[in-house]
Amino acid sequence: MAIMKKAANYVGKSIDNTSRDASGLVGAVAGSQIPNYMDQYTQALGGAVDEAAKQVAGWQNIADKVTGGSLDKLVSAYQSGGEPAITALADKVAGDVARHGSLESALSAITNAEAWERPFAFLANLDYSTSVEAIKNFSLGIPLTWEAAAYTVAGFVVGAVAYKLAKVGVNHAFKYGNKVVKTIVNSMREKYSSRKEKEIILDPGLSLA
Repeated sequence: MAIMKKAANYVGKSIDNTSRDASGLVGAVAGSQIPNYMDQYTQALGGAVDEAAKQVAGWQNIADKVTGGSLDKLVSAYQSGGEPAITALADKVAGDVARHGSLESALSAITNAEAWERPFAFLANLDYSTSVEAIKNFSLGIPLTWEAAAYTVAGFVVGAVAYKLAKVGVNHAFKYGNKVVKTIVNSMREKYSSRKEKEIILDPGLSLA
């Protein structure tokens, strides 16, 4: 019996260690791709900046012809146009100029950040539409830099810790669920016993059945 118990413990521990390592490996693979994704996102952001610059350049060309080169005056001119189709252009100009400035600032912050600052600059300046575009066009890369190696190690640790936390959570949930089930069963038994006792009191003949 003791041998069977030791064998079961050994198998259980082996499965637990394998699961932990597998979770760590998944984390390591995911972590190794973070610098790669940030690189591809930065490239996509550069493309978005170029596209936004073209939009602003088009409005600037119009402003050069009708408002002496002032985009603010062009916005004011559209706002005073009266027609909804004309006034809507004011929002379009202002929006394009603001987006270009925002994207350009984000690109500068990410590209000029040190390696240890880059994830923080990336998160602080994340553009949703550009990030979605980068995800759609994402391609896996081989981690060959020290930065990628650091993310790989960090990813393994996070994955292994996540497994341990999940295991603890599942164990607690199982124990709590088992306790709830036992409480419900015991409550039902008590109610059944109490009802049976009342029936016997009301009809003593039942006790002879």
